[in-house]
Amino acid sequence: MSIRSYEHALTYLLALEKKGIFLSVETTQKALKLLGNPQKKFPSVLVAGTNGKGSTVAMLSSILRQADYQVGTYISPHLLDVRERIQFNGKMIGKQELVSLVNELDQFLKKTKISLSFFEFMTVMGFLYYARKKVDFAVVEVGLGGRLDATNVLRPLVSVITSIDFDHQRLLGNTLSKIAYEKAGIIKPKGKVVTAVSQSKIQRQLQAVCRKRKAKLFILGRNFFIEPHFELSLAGKFHQRKNAACAIAVARLLREKGWGISEEAIQGGLKSTHWPGRLEVVRQKPLVMLDGAHNPAGIQVLLRSLKSDFQYRKLHMVMGVLADKNYKKMFKLVSSYADSLSYIELPVRRALRSDLLFKTLPYLKRKVRREYDIEAVLPKVIRQAHRDDLVCVTGSLYTVSEAKRLFL
Repeated sequence: MSIRSYEHALTYLLALEKKGIFLSVETTQKALKLLGNPQKKFPSVLVAGTNGKGSTVAMLSSILRQADYQVGTYISPHLLDVRERIQFNGKMIGKQELVSLVNELDQFLKKTKISLSFFEFMTVMGFLYYARKKVDFAVVEVGLGGRLDATNVLRPLVSVITSIDFDHQRLLGNTLSKIAYEKAGIIKPKGKVVTAVSQSKIQRQLQAVCRKRKAKLFILGRNFFIEPHFELSLAGKFHQRKNAACAIAVARLLREKGWGISEEAIQGGLKSTHWPGRLEVVRQKPLVMLDGAHNPAGIQVLLRSLKSDFQYRKLHMVMGVLADKNYKKMFKLVSSYADSLSYIELPVRRALRSDLLFKTLPYLKRKVRREYDIEAVLPKVIRQAHRDDLVCVTGSLYTVSEAKRLFL
């Protein structure tokens, strides 16, 4: 049966998503080879990292568009619409284009008897779409890890590793060295690598991988630097300056390879970057902000940005967290700083249940308001806040997605 409607296509993709995560490159390679290797028909940059990769992808895509290139941008996860994952010149893939590609790939998979996960399916679809659009360039965000991620079928002109910290330990390993090993999987033989990784031990690990693969490594603070004279559109000066430095370094490396990217295009791209769900202000008085921080490192960066970049009387945090995250450290950081804290049980299978939260962190019972519906609690928090307060929704991009719908 063919997939003819957008709703049917979404149902098809949702069914794939429910099957879970599978880390492998081989199946994606096999499918793409049978489809004519569309991923080889456009140059690319591949961006990995625990935090900051999405912002870096957004900045670099904006810079390339300012330089008048036709740009494909591939991101994950999405906030509101699955089509956000596959963008062309800053716009989501069209609904009918999505339907047509889902139908085509469904028929292809049935014929070849190949089974793809949701992320593998989206990656194949994105690369097929970019090849047919004849993009000048694709800027691609790694989904999870790097070495075994479906996006790692690419042979990028430049690889980027924004940061390395603890996240997805169940899949990537429980030490920074193991996590770094997975991220370093995107380093290609004789390739170029840009990184803002700050830990000296991990820097040495990346250097060893680059020596083995005869790749050239560029490290923030050693080979390139933060340039504060560039104006950024994204909030969060401390961490976005690092992400911007990576994007600028990539743009200049591409220029050395003959790509026409002027300093004016770099500045214009940084000033016009839009990246929803990351320190995104959706209301004034009281200030309401959405941020997708979902691990301890991300929460630390968020709190540092709130302290340094915003003025407010009191801080009210609304959080929803996934159970497989280091929620103990996340709540320890937030509870010591926020004036009030509300916890939302997300309507997803991986959500951290409040019973477990209060069992493992009993001191939160006195501090945290437990809720089950963000549509009820967020308007209540906003009503009770002073006009000079700040309300911040965070803990997961799922939480941000649920909250963002209230402001559409």
